[in-house]
Amino acid sequence: MQKLITNYPDDVEAKFFPARFLMRSYHPDRPRKGEPDPQDILRPLLTTHPNHLGTHHYYIHLVEPGANPAAAQQSAEAVAELAPGNAHIVHMPGHIYYLVGAYDRARTSFVTAYAVDSTYMAEHRTPAHNNWNYVHNQSYLVANSAEQGRYRDALRWAERLEQVGLNQRRTIIFYQGRMARARLHFRFGFWDRAAEALKKLAANDTVKTNFSGTYTRGLLAYAQGMDALDHGNLETAQEHRKRLGTINGSFAFGNPGGNDRYYARRRIRYLEVLADDLQAHIHSLLDEQELALSEWEDAKNTAGKLPYEEPPEFARPLYESLGQIHLRAGNWQAARDAYEQALKTRPNSGHGLLGLGRAYALGEKRQLAQQAYQQALAAWRDADSDLPQLAEIREQLAGYVE
Repeated sequence: MQKLITNYPDDVEAKFFPARFLMRSYHPDRPRKGEPDPQDILRPLLTTHPNHLGTHHYYIHLVEPGANPAAAQQSAEAVAELAPGNAHIVHMPGHIYYLVGAYDRARTSFVTAYAVDSTYMAEHRTPAHNNWNYVHNQSYLVANSAEQGRYRDALRWAERLEQVGLNQRRTIIFYQGRMARARLHFRFGFWDRAAEALKKLAANDTVKTNFSGTYTRGLLAYAQGMDALDHGNLETAQEHRKRLGTINGSFAFGNPGGNDRYYARRRIRYLEVLADDLQAHIHSLLDEQELALSEWEDAKNTAGKLPYEEPPEFARPLYESLGQIHLRAGNWQAARDAYEQALKTRPNSGHGLLGLGRAYALGEKRQLAQQAYQQALAAWRDADSDLPQLAEIREQLAGYVE
């Protein structure tokens, strides 16, 4: 292909074949040695062919897993107008807006894409289970609404996803669709609600005998363990941690095949991360801080080996979990640093800003705490008024009134 491009330098379409090939398992922060960087192929086309749909679409996908998703801002601004009748293209700017913390703009992209998808499906009598973008787009809407504090709105999108019939040929319906409700509860720390949702999934005859059923039971063990810790029940939390370890052990000696293969490869080690995270919190509650931090480091290192997921599989960033561990130990500076790291991956998130406010309050940094809580309140200007997290923010700010 490179020879073809050399012989026909003006053939822009030819450039997409090697670029698309090189995109497989590509990460912009870890370019592979001995291979061209696909960004070097596409980046010049942003200038020479600014109205080329494929250039912007692929460039967004190339950039988004890295540390600087804002590099694709130009493509996010341009791409949707180039194909307003294509729901996936209309949806694509939301990837970048979500990652840079422009959640209002992301929501506009996703809601517009939902309307385009719905119109297309009605006109062409296409069932929802035959339209992967319909599921993927609403899965992003759940994640995006959660960062805005719009819990009820996210729940409505999750309920729509639950109306899409499960299909063994379309495993995205399960992993992005049916899992959306549990991920939403994970994000808000509603562990009891997450466990309830996962119990229903685990009991479904369609999934309980294959990888997805075992994976669901692993998530259930994590949610129940975290819920037990919230209630100070260490013994129960340890039982759930042991069960999660057993499930991880079964994956080590099994090979989930069939239609689950794609998601199975990506999610087996995700449960390892959750097991380490749960163990870290168990140590934290036992006041074993060094062991807690060691377990969290294991979780972080394993997470670093996982492929990029869109939307993120980790509903709650690991650094927010670390912040909670440091808060529990009374180390406000380390907690501050952890929440600042979390805000790099979820900018302008009310969840991270609330954690930052808690850290400053613990350190008796009144002015900085007040500032963080005010930022959290601004970020959650459209949040549900009865959110317990929002009530905490307002209560804290009321305490700073002279």
